[in-house]
Amino acid sequence: MMNYNFNMSLISFYVIMITLSCIKSSNGLIISKLKVNKQHVLSNQYHLNMVSVDDDYPGQTAPFGFFDPFSLSKSTDSKRFKLWRESEIKHGRLAMLAAVGILVAENFNPLFGGQITGPAIYHFQEILTLWPAFWIVILASIGAIEFYNINIGWETPQEKTTATAMLKDDYFPGNLNFDPLKLSAEDEDGFRNTINKELNNGRLAMIGAAGKNYS
Repeated sequence: MMNYNFNMSLISFYVIMITLSCIKSSNGLIISKLKVNKQHVLSNQYHLNMVSVDDDYPGQTAPFGFFDPFSLSKSTDSKRFKLWRESEIKHGRLAMLAAVGILVAENFNPLFGGQITGPAIYHFQEILTLWPAFWIVILASIGAIEFYNINIGWETPQEKTTATAMLKDDYFPGNLNFDPLKLSAEDEDGFRNTINKELNNGRLAMIGAAGKNYS
């Protein structure tokens, strides 16, 4: 009975999170009206360049469209905003992995001989007691991904025009040229729809993962 009540509480929590996300987070905490200039490039991929104020920038979806209650987009330029979008996408992707990982790891744990059990928030500490070198694997994985991201997306010291390097003009936030399942659409509308889905699911996951950890 206790397990049943816990599961029902968890389901109720997810319903609330999804409702809140649909009302508020579907458009993000910071969305700028920046025009999208879509160019067809090699391998039928697209790059989106922010060039001027417009309603076409990905992430603005119903019901609110442009949503920036604190007017944060007005206090920055397009390069800085592009960096914010890169951060949003990264956090969203990690949160989606976390949201699924928490549910799976608490109910299915074949690794380490099934010794990793209990609430997922403590699994990392449990792994370290069994395999202290796990830190090295995590840091090496993060470093490899970030090094690759810096090489393809960030300005070099010779290219930068500000005190700190920013994202390259022809780099679209989140585009790591990684699509093994070919899920990215070829046409403009389909590609934009894919971006909006990733952003909205990432925003929901950030709320959900934070809520699961807190609960």
